[in-house]
Amino acid sequence: MRGLAELRKALRSAGLADGFQWIDGSFVEDVEANRGRAPGDIDVVTFVGLGGVERQRQLIAAHPDLFSSQRAKRRYLVDHYFVATDIAFDANQARWVSYWYSMWSHRREDGRWKGFVQLSLSDSDTPALEWLSEQDMTTGSEETSNER
Repeated sequence: MRGLAELRKALRSAGLADGFQWIDGSFVEDVEANRGRAPGDIDVVTFVGLGGVERQRQLIAAHPDLFSSQRAKRRYLVDHYFVATDIAFDANQARWVSYWYSMWSHRREDGRWKGFVQLSLSDSDTPALEWLSEQDMTTGSEETSNER
């Protein structure tokens, strides 16, 4: 969760605050209780205006960890993708939205409905970070990479 909050902060710092995110992953299924393991990452698709080609090049050069899913996964433990909302909605975008919806709305192993979470990029992450800090104090445990 901390990694997700860091990613969201980095997006806002890059000027990408007018959008929303779909958030999914095994944590949505409570894998700690149901499968006895911690989630490995959080899956996120950010829907936001990216501007024209030149602005996109500048954003990618200045913030490479946001635009490479591999780098975002290493830095934030977030499998991160974008859908540009400031271009015409075409067949390619429809294909990606359909893909994420179909993958995230059901569990792979049994097809059971599970859904995903939608957050505005402008929403504050402070309450979630405060809750995580309280949990750390309550358990007295040090943060591991899977708790990020």
